[in-house]
Amino acid sequence: MIRQTIQTRAHGPDNARDIMRTSSGPPRNPGISTDCSRRRRKQAAPVWVSLSTVIFLLSALVACGGSDGSASTSAFEDNRSSAPEATPSSGASVASPSDSAPEATPSSGANVASPSDSAPEAAPPSGASVASPSDSLRFAVKGDFGSGSSEQASITEQMCALRNSAGFTFVVTTGDNFYDPDGTATDSNYYGPEKCLYSDPRHQWRASWGNHDVKGSSTADVLGAPANPRYYAWTTGTVEFFAYDGNNVDNAQRQWLRDAVCSSTASVKIIYGHQPPFSVGKHGSDADVQNLVRPVAKECDVSLVLSGHDHLYERNRPIDGVTYIVTGGGGRSLYDCERSEDWVAVCLSQRHFLYVQIDNAAIHVQAIGTDGKVFDSVDVPVRAAG
Repeated sequence: MIRQTIQTRAHGPDNARDIMRTSSGPPRNPGISTDCSRRRRKQAAPVWVSLSTVIFLLSALVACGGSDGSASTSAFEDNRSSAPEATPSSGASVASPSDSAPEATPSSGANVASPSDSAPEAAPPSGASVASPSDSLRFAVKGDFGSGSSEQASITEQMCALRNSAGFTFVVTTGDNFYDPDGTATDSNYYGPEKCLYSDPRHQWRASWGNHDVKGSSTADVLGAPANPRYYAWTTGTVEFFAYDGNNVDNAQRQWLRDAVCSSTASVKIIYGHQPPFSVGKHGSDADVQNLVRPVAKECDVSLVLSGHDHLYERNRPIDGVTYIVTGGGGRSLYDCERSEDWVAVCLSQRHFLYVQIDNAAIHVQAIGTDGKVFDSVDVPVRAAG
């Protein structure tokens, strides 16, 4: 700033006189300064002068010196007040909100959008503990939701509020994404109630196919899930997800799931789909899916299995070291918990979604209701390979 002031004064004609006066003696232009020089010469002559003449000469000398000081001070102050604002120096790194969003690579079928964290901040649902973006992988889960009900809209609003504070990209579905008409997205069952989710530029669906979804094509066309076959795997960071198709369990899918899961080197493995391997709801445990999923999950270090189909929330105690959760309360009419089993830890007929955080210690799962409150939570241990 001082350097800039000096340069400004060196180039201005008035300020140039200030510099010249400081460095080279009196200025050469006519005026008060020249008159001051004349009076200095008279003062040096050996003659008697009157008192009034002395006072006159002293006043002139003071005026000459005062103009120097005041001009110099005002020049510095003017330049200091008008100095331009500083800009970042070249080479400075500036973090953007999108830096913290993890990228994901699906193995087939899923459309991957570029994550962006430009959504405005909002308060998280009451009772939900939210990790900072650098702490963990975060995603949400819901199932049996595309009904067009007010409960579907309420669940989605809570998900969007949590997303605005937690910044998660992925929404996993456990199927039955579209009802009335089955399998087809409409204004009432999707484009209206789900808008705050899908319109967010960071949003990415990771959907599985429910029994209602196979009657249309929107799970593929709108949500981006593969259609032939309807099972797939995808990876983000050190976590790999395996989506099964419980609508058509054949030998090809059995072989695919075993090969994909058991050959995976991911630190965390999660399997999900629609029909539940274990459930105490209206539909109950699906025998074909149980035979598909259970042996692979047990033998190949899967930590968590998610499903839907029964419209409730059910969390089971670990079976063969694996935690199974039924999350089918996304908006459709609810089912009761119809029987008790010793492997059931919690079963509630309640609308909800899941918020999941994965770090080096565990998979932290929270079940959140339409009021935004956490009504169940569990820390699922990450199963080590071998």
